[in-house]
Amino acid sequence: MKLPKILSGMAVGALMMLSQVATAQFEGQISMNIYNYSDGVQTDTEMLNLYTTQERILIKGEDVINISDGMMEASGILIRSDMKDFVIMMGEKEALRFTKEELEGMFSMISMMSGGVSETESNIDADYRYTNEVKTIQGLNTTELRIENDEDSNKYLSIWLTNDLDIDWGMLSEPWNNVPSSFSGEVNQMTQEFKSKNFPMLIEVTERGKTTTLFEVTKVKKSRIAKDMVEMPEGLELMSLQQMMMKAMMSN
Repeated sequence: MKLPKILSGMAVGALMMLSQVATAQFEGQISMNIYNYSDGVQTDTEMLNLYTTQERILIKGEDVINISDGMMEASGILIRSDMKDFVIMMGEKEALRFTKEELEGMFSMISMMSGGVSETESNIDADYRYTNEVKTIQGLNTTELRIENDEDSNKYLSIWLTNDLDIDWGMLSEPWNNVPSSFSGEVNQMTQEFKSKNFPMLIEVTERGKTTTLFEVTKVKKSRIAKDMVEMPEGLELMSLQQMMMKAMMSN
């Protein structure tokens, strides 16, 4: 074989390898801070870690994670695309496991029990637009998505998004059925964001020239530890949605 053909083949192979690296899904740890405020004063900070692999995502806090306005507390939330389920870890010995279809079925049952009465959605008009502003956060390029309230021009929300992190959100990027109308708009918006694969690195609120930080990514690290973190702990007892509801009814 002639040398030019060998070099051409090596060049094609190198390009294929580079393209695979460029589109490879991120595997590792992303650390985040969530800042809580009361009357404009920061009260405390919650720290979260997101461990992601090609088929699983674990969201784990330094403390317990409040779900549904404090109705449930969890030490971690595991999304398993390979098993098509969600696992909410409630301490070291017990976990709630359910599929997307089971959760949609529970939405439908709640709607039937309430007589199918539709709840009123918010009528606040918001304007979503990308600006020309850019930032480098944790070494990643971000662009600003600005959300403005048409009724108050002095206040807006800035979400700094990067597409340099390729994370497969699995079931979270799929449409949801039977979602109550009171928060269907938010669910649909989140689904679209998960589809776009834009990851928020920083969220800020600016009001009358003053900026308040709500959320920021503090560390992005490729690491093999993520593969260990997304495995189910040994000896964990799994509970279904039906079992959880029966347990809640019996405890009342």
